[in-house]
Amino acid sequence: MVAAHESVPLRLYALLLPAALFVVPLIGCHTRESEMIAPAGRERADLLVHAWATHVGAPARRLGPDGDMTLGETGFYYEAGEDALYGRAWVNMARTRNAPAERLETYRRMQAALNDPRIGGMFERADGYFVLDEQRQGFFLVRRFNVSETSPETIVRDMERLQNVAARWTAKWFLNVAMIMHGKEPAPERRVLMAD
Repeated sequence: MVAAHESVPLRLYALLLPAALFVVPLIGCHTRESEMIAPAGRERADLLVHAWATHVGAPARRLGPDGDMTLGETGFYYEAGEDALYGRAWVNMARTRNAPAERLETYRRMQAALNDPRIGGMFERADGYFVLDEQRQGFFLVRRFNVSETSPETIVRDMERLQNVAARWTAKWFLNVAMIMHGKEPAPERRVLMAD
C-alpha cells in the first residue's frame, strides 16, 4: 500500500525502476557496428569498404596496402591525409596504353568536357566527378566520402546510386558529351536526370 503522502510521480518511478534496470543494459548491447570502431581513420574506411563488398555479395574485403581496392566495376581509394574515401564506378574504356599523343589529348579533352558544368555538368552525376585513369585505362565517376561522417548504410546507398548513374553514362550520356565536345549536337538547355 502506498502512503497517502507519496506523490504519483514517485510511485510511478518506483514501478518503472526495475524495468529501466533491465532495458538500459540491453540497449547498450545492441550498438551498431559502425559505433564500435574508431570514429575516423583507416579502420573505419575498411568498415565502409566491407559494407559495400558485403552488399554486392563479394567476400569480405579490405583496402590494400596502397589504400586501394577494386571490386568489379567499382572501387575505392583511401586518402589518409584527408581521411577521405573516394568511391569510383567504371563508365567507359580509354585505351591509353601505348596511345599516340593525339588520342591521349582527346581523352583529356573528354575528361574536361565531362567535368564542364555547361556540358557534362548538365547530366546527373550522383554528386560525383569524372576521372580519366590512364593506369586503369578508363573513365570513372568518382565520389568523395568523408570517412568520419559516413556510415556503412550511407556508403551502400550512395555507391549504389553512383553505380546506377555510371551505367546510364555508359549507355547514353558519355556519347552525348562526346558529340557535344565535337560540335555534333548542342548541350542540353536543362539538367538531364535519371528520371528523364
